[in-house]
Amino acid sequence: MPKTPTLSLEQKLPPSGSQQITLAGERELRVSLQRGRQHLNYTFDILALAPKGRTRLAVPWRWFALSAVGVLLIFINRLWLFNFTGATAGWIIHGLAGATSLLALYLAMQCLVRQKVFITRVARVPVLRLVVNRPDRRRYRRFVTALRQRIESLAESVSLPVEQRMAGELKMLRRLSQQGVITGDDYERAKKRLLGV
Repeated sequence: MPKTPTLSLEQKLPPSGSQQITLAGERELRVSLQRGRQHLNYTFDILALAPKGRTRLAVPWRWFALSAVGVLLIFINRLWLFNFTGATAGWIIHGLAGATSLLALYLAMQCLVRQKVFITRVARVPVLRLVVNRPDRRRYRRFVTALRQRIESLAESVSLPVEQRMAGELKMLRRLSQQGVITGDDYERAKKRLLGV
């Protein structure tokens, strides 16, 4: 059997993170994810993935909410507090609320990205998120195409009974839950779906 080439994709994640995804060997996908002080390294079997990822917009709601709170403070300050706090204190509150609102809006726009999300085949749990067109369109598309082809060729060439496939997916999801890649709630929902409970 010919050796399967290794293919890797490194991406910067907003606002200050990075991830490296490597297709290694025939069936292994390695992910190294770093966000701030959090650093995760995990691997999983490509056979557990559904071949088509779905594209979604990752919206940083907390930054948009903070921006909205800043705008709300400006209006409250203008309409009500300005009369009670005096001109100097009113302008200070006004400036701080405006600066907070603008900073939060800037961070929200920096963190707003399109993602390609790959889910597990049976339980439908998202386990891999790629930022669309990063680091550039050509490398991103080459990696996603190779990943899809590898998933599809494995699905055709490896014939496992459905029970064995589901058991392997459940074992992988339990390991990813223990590593902090997916939440415990995601694991419990997947377990109920896989076991039919």
